Amino acid sequence: MDTEAPHPAGEPAAIAAPTTVNEHGDRGSIALVFLSLALLVGTWCLTHVELLPREGLTMVSPGAVGGDEPSYLMVVDSILFDHDLELQDDYERVRRGGLDAGRRFADRALDHDTIVVNRSTGAHALWPSAYSARRPGSAEERDCLACRAIAPDFQPGPDLYEVSAHPIAYPLFLAAVIAPTRPSLDEVERRVGLVMVLLSWLGACGTYLLARRVGCSRGPSLLATAILVLASPWLAYARSYYSEPLIGVSLVFAALALRSGRPGLAATGAAAAAMIKPPFAMIGLGWVLERVSQRDWRSAGRMLIVLVPCALATLAFNWWLARTPVIFGGDEVGLSRDFRFLYLTLFQPSHGLFVFAPWTVFAFAAGIEALRPASRNRSGFQRQVAVPALMFLALLGLTAAGPAYSYGPRYWIPFLPWFAVSSVEALRDTRATPRIVFAVLVLTAMVVAIPGALRYPQLYSRIGFVHHFRTLGSEEVRAIIADHADQFSVSFDRDAFVDAAGVAAIIRASNGNFRLLQRLFQQIERVLELNDLLSVTPEVVTAARESLVIGAN
Repeated sequence: MDTEAPHPAGEPAAIAAPTTVNEHGDRGSIALVFLSLALLVGTWCLTHVELLPREGLTMVSPGAVGGDEPSYLMVVDSILFDHDLELQDDYERVRRGGLDAGRRFADRALDHDTIVVNRSTGAHALWPSAYSARRPGSAEERDCLACRAIAPDFQPGPDLYEVSAHPIAYPLFLAAVIAPTRPSLDEVERRVGLVMVLLSWLGACGTYLLARRVGCSRGPSLLATAILVLASPWLAYARSYYSEPLIGVSLVFAALALRSGRPGLAATGAAAAAMIKPPFAMIGLGWVLERVSQRDWRSAGRMLIVLVPCALATLAFNWWLARTPVIFGGDEVGLSRDFRFLYLTLFQPSHGLFVFAPWTVFAFAAGIEALRPASRNRSGFQRQVAVPALMFLALLGLTAAGPAYSYGPRYWIPFLPWFAVSSVEALRDTRATPRIVFAVLVLTAMVVAIPGALRYPQLYSRIGFVHHFRTLGSEEVRAIIADHADQFSVSFDRDAFVDAAGVAAIIRASNGNFRLLQRLFQQIERVLELNDLLSVTPEVVTAARESLVIGAN
């Protein structure tokens, strides 16, 4: 038995004051709070600067850039100020100079990213399918509803209305968050931008918490968060007005709930992601299948109790709103007849996941390995990531769905927090060589991610480290049309370019911009199809050019 050493009479015993584990923990917690606040401030600052090629860092005001962003903003404004979901009046206000779609798009005759519905007959169609792309000639008549209706059900009248071609959940969330601040119309765009900053920050903080829940120590958890922020497009999307950051936050906290033994709460997060964007229904379905494969019938049942009513409620709401059970987006989606779209979603230079975040190869490899019966993954997290991610990959490949006009691998942005945690966890038990390869891939991703975050408005559908392409001359454009028109993801025949005036119109409309030339070809294809035309004339090119939404440079 231990005894205390005797002390001289009258002298108090000396009391040692060792540094305790709690004191170290408190200091670490304080440091994490400061890091978190620094990340929040840094993200906000990022959205207010832009790196311009000849001017350096320049102060800017956040705003919608292009693609679907103005459409989302228009729905938010309609909810806040019109108190409805109908958009025909909103497009008219934008055409007359209103700010409903953002500052960049005021006074623009935008293609309607809507579903047109006839109340009397129940007929419905995407706006590009309901109306000819031909536009009236005079500026006073450039109301898109005055365009020639393809079917009698879509002739302008009191029974006709338009709703967003995108699910309402995301703009409804934005409107609910900023409504208590009582913004005016010219303040909505900036306040939505602030919400996007907060979502990006929450996703990064949730990534750290998820890594800790999976079993990583503080250092690897911080590494996973740093990879997400500095070596992926996640930070660039803090500048966006797309729904992907909100979906990412939903998935992070759904995974946290699943790791905490709360399958019902996890299913709620997965259901929220599916309400925002239907392809993410693969998350909930994938988790149910993963739990069934592990014979965890109770958790699978609890998930289904949440997922099935949410799915039915969403289908019913969509039917009430637009007479269609599924609202998917502004583009027609078909089935792919080959593996081209599977390749594009991973390797396409302008949108491929492995181009913008090559380190995610480790997450896929670890997930596939975790599916083996003899897997060494103790936590099971990699399996819980792999099943829904591979199902999502298969869905993108089968439906030929792509991110359209946007920055980077937009559809994969919500998965990036999961991939960061899964990759770091997989490296814990590896040797030096895989870690060196992973470090090289992370550094490569940073070369893309940091310029992408600083130049997000300029890099839509481009590679993050690419700067300016040389403007093409007229003869170079002619050569591209003559020899390479069939390589621009369009299906019209090269013989369509028999009209010399049409070729000249393409040269004028593209102004030698290779990226714009590609988008112009795709729009020309749509105009030819809608109007049953065979040759590209100046009128076709004009209609196609007016239908494009061009982001600011």
